[in-house]
Amino acid sequence: MRVAQRMVTRNYMKSLNTALGRRAESLERSGSGLKFKKLSENVADGTRAMRIQEERTHSQSALENVETILLEYNSVDSTMDSIDASIQTIQEKVLKAMSDSHGETNRDVLASEIKNLRDQILQFVNAQFADKYLFGGTNNAGPAFDLDSDGKVTFNGVKVEDIYRNADGKYCFLDAGGTEQPVPDCGDVYIDIGLGMKIDSGTPDPRTAFQMSFDSLLMLGYGAGKAGEKYGTPVAGNVIDLLTQLESAVAADNKQAIDDLQGQLVTLNDNMRMSRTDLGTRVNYLERTKDRLENDIDNLSEMESALISADPAEEAINMKMCEYVWLATLQLGTQILPSSLLDFLR
Repeated sequence: MRVAQRMVTRNYMKSLNTALGRRAESLERSGSGLKFKKLSENVADGTRAMRIQEERTHSQSALENVETILLEYNSVDSTMDSIDASIQTIQEKVLKAMSDSHGETNRDVLASEIKNLRDQILQFVNAQFADKYLFGGTNNAGPAFDLDSDGKVTFNGVKVEDIYRNADGKYCFLDAGGTEQPVPDCGDVYIDIGLGMKIDSGTPDPRTAFQMSFDSLLMLGYGAGKAGEKYGTPVAGNVIDLLTQLESAVAADNKQAIDDLQGQLVTLNDNMRMSRTDLGTRVNYLERTKDRLENDIDNLSEMESALISADPAEEAINMKMCEYVWLATLQLGTQILPSSLLDFLR
């Protein structure tokens, strides 16, 4: 069989282009750090990598949510610390007021100080963080706590002393007609922290999401109150109204009422500290969740890298091999191609 020079040249050029193409591919993998640049080049690993990227993106979003909640809870803890410090100061004022050595002028000063501290606590429970009310429930349109014309504290427009919990554990009140109504904007707020949040009929499943809202009514107290333990003085069921009563009792030098009100203040302050303990439990859980999410993101990144990232050492070897093949192909050309064509290729 006769082998024409044209056939030899064509086959040689094909081999030369193949060697050059492989060298270019190796150079591209070395430069990009990727095993392949198109999904069609490796469908199996590419599909797995896309799923891992999607899962990692979800974990990163959950991690950002956790970090945001932790920052918000730091503000909540600081606010609760300020409220607790104010109550401790009020208790000191009350002890002074119960002393017989204080005259009417001094009692008026103590009553005024108690009123000012009450107003400060009211400001604390309406504190904001990142344009969000910390203790407002789902209400972010304005301060949740306020004083009505009678000087009674309200929560989202409802007197706190009229609020109670029904059989389902929901905060409610009775309207003018005696019908039970839910307290406005008093629902729980949930957020996704990587637990696979599910929503049923517009309501998140508490088992798959984290409740980030804080129960301010439980913290400050609610309801109609009760009679004092020692003298039967009517005492409010919430801190703000109780401080209003204390102000009046101190100004009137009603020591029996002051004694009963002081006892109720200690009880409500203990309940507030229990709420702070709950806050600490949440923070610990979020910090552990943050560690888990960070580890998940690192592991997913390693899995993705194993699927799509090129091995630098292996690619360096491949690059050298391609160079050797390229040089060997050129060397072969000196023997089978005419000198004029070889000079052109060079």
